[in-house]
Amino acid sequence: MEVKTFSLKENQDRDIYGYLDVKECQNSDFQFKFSLNFLKKNEELYFNNEGMSTQFYVLSGELKDVLEVEKQCLEQEGTERSFLYRPGQSYFAQNESKYKALTDGMVLSATMAHNVRGNMRRLNINDSVKMRIGEAVGACVIAFFGADAEFSLKWDDGSVLCTPDSAVFLTVDKAEYHTIYLVSKKNNVHLEYAGFAVLGQNDFGKNIGIELIKGQNDKYYGKLKIRPEHLNPLGVVHGGCIFTLADAVCGFTIGSQGGISTTVNSYIQYFNPAFSPKFLLAEAKPRKLGKSIRHLDVEIRDDQDLLVACAEFVFCNLQK
Repeated sequence: MEVKTFSLKENQDRDIYGYLDVKECQNSDFQFKFSLNFLKKNEELYFNNEGMSTQFYVLSGELKDVLEVEKQCLEQEGTERSFLYRPGQSYFAQNESKYKALTDGMVLSATMAHNVRGNMRRLNINDSVKMRIGEAVGACVIAFFGADAEFSLKWDDGSVLCTPDSAVFLTVDKAEYHTIYLVSKKNNVHLEYAGFAVLGQNDFGKNIGIELIKGQNDKYYGKLKIRPEHLNPLGVVHGGCIFTLADAVCGFTIGSQGGISTTVNSYIQYFNPAFSPKFLLAEAKPRKLGKSIRHLDVEIRDDQDLLVACAEFVFCNLQK
């Protein structure tokens, strides 16, 4: 396990971590980096993913974005809605989107190739928190940011002290496991957590064109723009294609909770044929998210908001 610390104030508006900087890898599918932006009021933040995806976390301040809702898949094409992005939450950036700062603030972003999965969230520490880190399926990168107080990160043979406005990065190899402790002298200390796993190169959902979106209020969507090869000989979207969309958005939702999971059971009910729609939109709705078993429901609708299918999925968490 490699451990590095950074001062956020001394590393403004730059990439503060790159996976390829610490690991030798010639494959572009393994690109992954953290960037930090300090924004002034009315300053714009622009993401150009260039075929990659970006997840950003608002550390402080507030951002605003006005998007065509067709891109968000939430309303009819051509209308607009104003979105607010607030501290303590993570969001997936739409490609080539601009975000305006309503106040001074700080934004952490993680830009990753399609085979990197992970999430950002806030942790609360009362005295100490014990975590088991490491993935069986690939190397992982984990980061902790002190939001309002100093904390200590301890492991078997070492420790590091992090002051406010500092960060610590852990790089863990595939099938390498560690128990770590986050310790604070104060109660109810807020930490920002980011954890990402570098998976294999295959991504069936991406290859057929599925776009995964995290919306407002932690809602998760999967959008599939329909192409001729998605249709059966009757001109209807193939049932296997619809099932893949449902499975992909469930996996995306589960992945945002941390760890790596696999499908253990599923059921789908088709209600209406999808005759050559512009797109299909799937929304995952968690029913129960336990430590080991996670149960979700999915609704799939077409571009006219017609219910095409509903599905249920049960996942098992593979985190050791």
